[in-house]
Amino acid sequence: MKPEKLYLISPREPSGATWLINCFLELGIKTYRETMGEMWEPSMPEGYTLNPAETRLKKWLPILSSRQVFDFRKDIEIEWTHHWPTARHQAHRIIYFVRDPRDALLSRYRRESPEMAFGEFLDFPDPYTLRNKIDTWCLFNEVWLQQSNFRFFRFEDYKRDANRTIRDILHFVGIQAEEREIMDALENSTFEQAAIAEKKYREQHPEDTELINRASQVGSWQSSDEAANIARIAEGTGRLLACFGYEQQVKAFKKSYMPHASVLGFYKHLPVASNFWHVESDDKDIGGNRTQVLQFVLSLDEDMLKRSGYSAYETFALLQGLEELMLEAKDGGGIRKIQGLVRRITVKPWWRVIRAMEKHDIRLPSSVRGFVWRYRNLFKNFNGWHNA
Repeated sequence: MKPEKLYLISPREPSGATWLINCFLELGIKTYRETMGEMWEPSMPEGYTLNPAETRLKKWLPILSSRQVFDFRKDIEIEWTHHWPTARHQAHRIIYFVRDPRDALLSRYRRESPEMAFGEFLDFPDPYTLRNKIDTWCLFNEVWLQQSNFRFFRFEDYKRDANRTIRDILHFVGIQAEEREIMDALENSTFEQAAIAEKKYREQHPEDTELINRASQVGSWQSSDEAANIARIAEGTGRLLACFGYEQQVKAFKKSYMPHASVLGFYKHLPVASNFWHVESDDKDIGGNRTQVLQFVLSLDEDMLKRSGYSAYETFALLQGLEELMLEAKDGGGIRKIQGLVRRITVKPWWRVIRAMEKHDIRLPSSVRGFVWRYRNLFKNFNGWHNA
């Protein structure tokens, strides 16, 4: 009998989902991410071992450093992702892990360490939505909240009471576990265990200097020196702060995602009702949003792209989307600016194919994904300036 598949979803911003993933693995639940190959490989005579291509996950998941062979349950499996919803998610139950955006966005900024001030980082558009980081966080959550079979859990609740949080999640999933199994899973999934695993990984891979595990605290935004930007985040995410129970009294309003949602192909593939995009203030907001995009395009240069920390793939997606918006606005200056940047920044045709497949939710057979993964180095680092 085929196991039931659930999805564990969290925004791109650090939200504590790796704690839950490690707990699931400790409890014998097959948990994996979608990759170009298979994350888990069958082991002889039985069980599974981690695909060597996924060794980097040892930075996040302590259990991968302490166990070699895994024996998973046969009745359930969980795929985790930071992806946007598609039609293939709709038939499955969703475990949604979320964190206060004031902490989450600040944590992402510290982790990615772009060569930008925090305010500039927030303003720099997401490569797919072409909205700033605050709006993109809102949209990701709002779109997922439209899905059925959905229940959210909060980073803050896990930090305050991990025992109760994991039990609530297991109840939602429909799994019963022995008391000792739950306590062992919690003990082996702490921040301290994750930090030890990351230290061991980095000793074995000194070329990897990115620090993942930080002693994240609930409400750390309150002691940051970014008060003005934190206030911007609170204002921009007001409706969701109330929805997720972070604030009781907030000035809330529905955002307009126009003209982006009517022009960019990315938005057209999100599984939401057509009236999802409509707000009463659209006409005024469309004009303001269009002006903001044009001002950004005219100020954009290669130095800004490099400082953003975006990969060459993300840079291509950003420029492609900006060109679509400039063509819709019939702004000759903006069109020429973007086309000039594209000419100066060489992007391999390979990424055009990948982007088109992603847009239309086309999935390669596992054998082909495995082949591409093994030869992935042929497609890496093609953009010289990005690795300078």
